[in-house]
Amino acid sequence: MRPLKLTISAFGPYADKTIIPMDKLGENGLYLITGDTGAGKTTIFDAITFALYGEASGKASGDNRESGMLRSKYAVPDTPTEVELEFSLGEKVYRIKRNPEYSRPSKRGGGETLQKAEVELSLPDGRVITKIKEVEEAVKDIIGIDREQFFQISMIAQGDFMQLLMLGTKERQAIFRKIFKTDSYKLLGERLKEEASKKKAQCEALRGSVKQYVDGIVCENNDFSEAVEKVKSGGATTEDTLKLVEDILAYDEAEFLKAENEREKTEKSLEEVNARILKAKEREKTEVSFKETKAKLELLGKNLAESEIELKKAEKDAAKTEALEKELAELEAQKPQYSEREKKREELKDIETQKSQKTLEIEKKSKNQNENRETLLKMKEEYRKLSSAEAEKELLQSEKAKILEELKKTESLKADVKELEKVRAEAEKAKEEYLKHSDIALKCREAYSKANKAYLDEQAGILAEGLKEDIPCPVCGSLHHPAPAEKSAAAPSEKELQNLKKEYEKAESFTADLSREAGILSGALSASEKSVKEGLRRLFGEAEIDSADEKLDLLVSNLEKSISKKQAEIDLSLDKIEIFRKLSKEIPLLEELIAKEDKAISLLSSDIARLGGREKELEEQIKNISSRLKLKDISALEERSEELYKDISAFKSFKKEIEEKNQLLKNEIAALQGKAEQLSEQIKEEVLVSIDEENELRDSLIKKREEIAAIEKALHFRILSNKTSMENISQKEKQLSSAERAYGFVKSLSDTANGTISGKERIMLETYVQMTYFDRVINRANTRFMMMTDGQYELKRREEPISMQGQSGLELDVIDHYNSSVRSVRTLSGGESFKASLSMALGLSDEVQASAGGVRLDTMFVDEGFGSLDEESLNQAVRALTKLTEGNRLVGIISHVAELKNKIDKQIVIRKNKASGGSRVELIV
Repeated sequence: MRPLKLTISAFGPYADKTIIPMDKLGENGLYLITGDTGAGKTTIFDAITFALYGEASGKASGDNRESGMLRSKYAVPDTPTEVELEFSLGEKVYRIKRNPEYSRPSKRGGGETLQKAEVELSLPDGRVITKIKEVEEAVKDIIGIDREQFFQISMIAQGDFMQLLMLGTKERQAIFRKIFKTDSYKLLGERLKEEASKKKAQCEALRGSVKQYVDGIVCENNDFSEAVEKVKSGGATTEDTLKLVEDILAYDEAEFLKAENEREKTEKSLEEVNARILKAKEREKTEVSFKETKAKLELLGKNLAESEIELKKAEKDAAKTEALEKELAELEAQKPQYSEREKKREELKDIETQKSQKTLEIEKKSKNQNENRETLLKMKEEYRKLSSAEAEKELLQSEKAKILEELKKTESLKADVKELEKVRAEAEKAKEEYLKHSDIALKCREAYSKANKAYLDEQAGILAEGLKEDIPCPVCGSLHHPAPAEKSAAAPSEKELQNLKKEYEKAESFTADLSREAGILSGALSASEKSVKEGLRRLFGEAEIDSADEKLDLLVSNLEKSISKKQAEIDLSLDKIEIFRKLSKEIPLLEELIAKEDKAISLLSSDIARLGGREKELEEQIKNISSRLKLKDISALEERSEELYKDISAFKSFKKEIEEKNQLLKNEIAALQGKAEQLSEQIKEEVLVSIDEENELRDSLIKKREEIAAIEKALHFRILSNKTSMENISQKEKQLSSAERAYGFVKSLSDTANGTISGKERIMLETYVQMTYFDRVINRANTRFMMMTDGQYELKRREEPISMQGQSGLELDVIDHYNSSVRSVRTLSGGESFKASLSMALGLSDEVQASAGGVRLDTMFVDEGFGSLDEESLNQAVRALTKLTEGNRLVGIISHVAELKNKIDKQIVIRKNKASGGSRVELIV
């Protein structure tokens, strides 16, 4: 990935829009990013990182800056905060534009509004991606690395790597975990440790469980008590314990069988006693039941005699029902005539209702017709008045367009006036610069002329300095030089004269450039003034530029008011057009409605006449039916019919009720007579048993059964409890054996992974993996470190720990090849430490690239750290960094060290603008 062009706007210290054409730095080599402290050198890398990943590097100020804090405090409110990066990957060119979330002035009204974070990625095939998540994934796919890897590969920040150089194993573990993603190995160790702890707790729990079940052994036999105490105190093996429980169980089961047999005998005797008692009680009940049955038979005989008398009376009353049934039949025959008369009355009532409704409907429709005709006349009058609304609208829009054109010209002239002021300021500044440097060039010219004259005047003395005896004079050829000319002490040397000439020519050339620039600006100023004056004469008839702003503002305000007024008139004409179009549709509809309603009124009048004829016909028919009926109406008929029906039903029901009552009495008497005969037979049987004696015998048997059941219950509990204990002891012992084997295996793995094996070097599994990466980093670092130290020093991972107590494996030593010693890297001097940390940083960058799938970034940055180096060390560092540029790679050194400016030709120079507070960029190629 190679940046081609970086555009920064209101970002960090860059208040205005700043464009850095990074493609002009070439395809490889070193370039220097230099400038004032705090001017924004590292912000260039921040901007690239933000454009790609939506976050700045956070290295300029020493903290992790959020994207919402990136807006420049020097920027004017209307300048947007955004970064645009154009970069290439192979032959393909990509462009990404991104802005953070920040507060900006509201476009409508006053106050501020929140500008949401946005991004736009343009791909080589023309597609544009704007969703933040999709852009994030696309950038990872294009470049092949995430933000963290990008920073580790492309930014060599010396402070961080100087710290990494001096850290111990524990601190390096945390850093390498983040860089090389070794969390899974640490997590594996923690999980193994946790699993070992669980396995240990499981074993302890199982031992406790076995002890609990041993303590639960129950024994009431003194023959086993001593053996049981020994088992519970832990003085016996599991095999002995199980054998003891088996013996106890055998004894208790035999006792339980004896008790069970005894209980069964007792229960059989108890059943025989209960049978004898039950038989005696049943005879007593039978005697009582026989007496009750005899009394009930006597009562039912009396009831039957009374019922026979009532039956004879009911038979006499039933003869009266014939006359009542005849009258009821006659009334039922007249029911249809009542219904017919009622139907005709309903029809007559309905006709009267229809006539009334249709009459009201005619009156209502007639009233509506009058209103509709009046409304139609008004609508036609309004339609006529609005027929010119369309033409009126066209005229108003034409007038508004003319005013808008005038406003556009006025605003353009207003912008020209502001631009004129800017050009005038630039022209005056250029003129001042020209005059200033013209004086400087004149002084340089005078100094050179003076020195040249002195130099020419002293040529004889200069020649005399080289004369020697017996060597010919270059002027006259004489071998003797009796009186050579003397050189004046004030005469310059040829080199000094050449230096003065270069200064004079440089000053002359610079002054000529300033003169041309001032001339161009002066011409632009004249052209701008002429254009502005012509515009002012057109508008105001005069060309006074000084008061132009106030007049133009007033004119703009008036024109805007005129536009608003015209727009209001246009809106009014549009309303009229809308009403006109609406009327053109509504008038025909209303005319059609009036014609339709006239026809409806005519039809209603015909209906009323037809209904009147039917009304007279129904009145005559109702009169004829009424003359033939006995009762007033159907209600009177139904009331009389109900009375007759009730009387008839009452006579019949009474007779039926008495008949059913007699039959029930006869049936019940017959049943009781049969029951009395059966009970009489049962009483004849004899029972020679004393209930009191049998009850005493039963109570003694129940007591004995309860005593045996208590013994059985106790034996059953002991047997069940001891069987459970024996099964659980056996089961838990097997589980304990299995758990102890598993614990030993997991404990061994945990000790190995966490570096806690007794007597061994304390190296965790994660550290072991990190050691591989560390060795690769050291090997890559040594290719630079050996070169920068002329082969004196070589970095080496410490292989033997100082102590067996703390974690080890990532300590760093240095080999001094001058005296064949190995010592801690902490013993290096400041300059040597810088070289080592720079080498480590470059080695780590190489390893991260290799770990990221061999991704290669064609641009790198090295931030600060060169101030501690002497001249030779600085040359060695520059040579090492130059090696990085092989294969079309650019390396940017971020530094303010003055010596680097003389060693590196390509430079990005950043200067603070003291007036505005922001920074500006100059590219020197």
